[in-house]
Amino acid sequence: MRKQEERKKGLSVSAKILICILCISIGFSSILFVSASYMINRLYQRSLETQESTSSTIAQGGADLLINEATNFLETTAVLNAKTLNETFIGIADELRTLSLTLNRIYKNPDNYVGYYPPHPDDTEDGVLMSRSTIVGSAKHSDKLMREQRLISNIEDFAASTYEDAGVLRMVLIGSQTGIFYRYSDYNNFTPTYDPRHRLWYRDALNKPDTVVWSNAYKEQYGNLVITCSITYRNEKDEIAGVICSDILVQTLIDTMLNSVNDSYDNVFLVDNHGAVIASSLGDDKSSPAALNPADPEMIDILRAMSRGKTGYGFSAAGNDRINCIAYAPIEQTNWSLGVVLKSENVIAPSYKLLDSIQSVTDDANKEMIEAMSQTTIFSLISFLVGIACVIIITLLMTNRIRKPIANLTECVTEMGRGNLDVKTHVKGTDELALLGHSFNKMSDDLKKYITNLQTITEEKERAEAELNVAAHIQSSMLPSIFPPFPDREEFDIFASMDPAKEVGGDFYDFFPVDRDHIALVMADVSGKGVPAALFMVIAKTLIKNQAGSGISPAQVLERVNNQLCESNGAEMFVTAWLGIVNVQTGIIECSSAGHEYPVIMGDDGRFSVLRDRHGMVLAGMADMKYQNYEIALKPGQAIFIYTDGVPESQNAVKDFYGLDRCVDALNEDPSASPEELLKRVAASISSFVDGAPQFDDITMLCYRQLK
Repeated sequence: MRKQEERKKGLSVSAKILICILCISIGFSSILFVSASYMINRLYQRSLETQESTSSTIAQGGADLLINEATNFLETTAVLNAKTLNETFIGIADELRTLSLTLNRIYKNPDNYVGYYPPHPDDTEDGVLMSRSTIVGSAKHSDKLMREQRLISNIEDFAASTYEDAGVLRMVLIGSQTGIFYRYSDYNNFTPTYDPRHRLWYRDALNKPDTVVWSNAYKEQYGNLVITCSITYRNEKDEIAGVICSDILVQTLIDTMLNSVNDSYDNVFLVDNHGAVIASSLGDDKSSPAALNPADPEMIDILRAMSRGKTGYGFSAAGNDRINCIAYAPIEQTNWSLGVVLKSENVIAPSYKLLDSIQSVTDDANKEMIEAMSQTTIFSLISFLVGIACVIIITLLMTNRIRKPIANLTECVTEMGRGNLDVKTHVKGTDELALLGHSFNKMSDDLKKYITNLQTITEEKERAEAELNVAAHIQSSMLPSIFPPFPDREEFDIFASMDPAKEVGGDFYDFFPVDRDHIALVMADVSGKGVPAALFMVIAKTLIKNQAGSGISPAQVLERVNNQLCESNGAEMFVTAWLGIVNVQTGIIECSSAGHEYPVIMGDDGRFSVLRDRHGMVLAGMADMKYQNYEIALKPGQAIFIYTDGVPESQNAVKDFYGLDRCVDALNEDPSASPEELLKRVAASISSFVDGAPQFDDITMLCYRQLK
């Protein structure tokens, strides 16, 4: 009867574990023993058969791999350094555009600038960085011409900043249509017959007004190889008043930009758009193994590809049975190309050393393998038998030790499943099963605490959500929300909106009358999100409104608010802000920016475009900062659109940014629409772009249109 009951129960857990482990151990060990013996013998035979072929194959493959890696790396190096030079040229072009716009502003507002008469070049000391000016011999002296010379001198601080920022400029030179010659540099050389109006760079700039023009490399009057960057500027009548230019010494580019990679590579050189080599880190050293061979057909093909703006690499004979590997990439701004040279023997030589090492190691390995084979076979057999015996003994001991705690834990789990959270398992020892028992007992206690705390946490969460809803209502009520805000004013139309990413946000807008003829427009973005940003927003908004109402300029408002915020900014938060004060009778907006996004304005062609104004420091970033005013003139029907970074930085599901270009396109779908309709179009465009993706930043916009 008892035997029948045992048969019904089946094998015990310990028996199943023992049988399972024995089967796995014996099967795995048998396979491992047989496989190891077979593979060791086959490996030895294969090693003897393929020793020579393997050595040569590895050496050749190593040489091919090294050459392939070297050419890929050379091409990457050429592309990166070409981009670095291109960024340098772009920076210089941007600086000259800024100087052109600054001169435009100086000419249009002569009463705002005093100026002085810079000394004649002959009256200055060579080597001193300063302004020098004169009137060229063919120009007729007059009071008007002297006033213009004095007016141009106001560019000195901006020219000095451009000279210092660029780092590779030889000078900043201005030539007016009336015959004024101005130069900011550290040398006083001057030829009395020199007239900038007759120079090629001057004529090229006149042929392409308001566009940065790069000349081909040429030797200037002092024998230096230079490239000239030039752009026109305009007077108060919006006529071309002259040309601003700057020379860049090509050798300076070689010394400062290219020699930084010369320690790792054999030669670096520049080629113009005609395929001529204009500079090389080797200078005129034609005897160097890395010197270029213009007579080699492969080199001719490389120079032709470089002159066409291609990216790639090639090989060229350098004489004495030497081969150079040359990678090249274009420099878009100047239509030049950058080349990097590496002697191919510097790549192949390591492969021959590798071949000798492989041969030596292979011979030693063959000797050791013969001895190891016999020892390994005997050791594997003994290990197999001992391992089986150990597995049987250890399995018998461990199965009984494991079974009892598991059974006890199973009973406790069943009891807990019935709802008894006071059940505990008996724990002995310090192994994993004991740790599991402790964890079970702790889980029982934690479940009881969790059930108790869950209700409390739920209540706290509901209360916090209610408080956030109140805060969001308070914040929205602080912003102008009744439109139209000034129904009795027919000179303008205005509309604004804010969509916070969280219950409360850090963005804010504001508009309020300063007096009967002036309206203040404010757009700002506080760093961070949530309640801290909202509190800081309230402070910043209040300070800006209080200061703007006193009648001072926007730059002065930002300076005062910045100092007030810096006094007690323990949280180290900051605000980007744009402030404009509109004369509603004339449409002129006096503006200042504290690190805020560029405004978008409607031009004379009736289309919206980005105005890249000059930014100041963010508010609360550093005390005693200075900000600059600038003006925007809106004609009847023209509008300005200001916003926070939540607009261009909206992202879709694949993390693409919405961008400012899409925003401008949305505005230009119907630029004559009302401010409210324009903001709705931008909001709809953003919603279509993100396509349901989560909103990570506040989206705030304001549009002002001059009607009369």
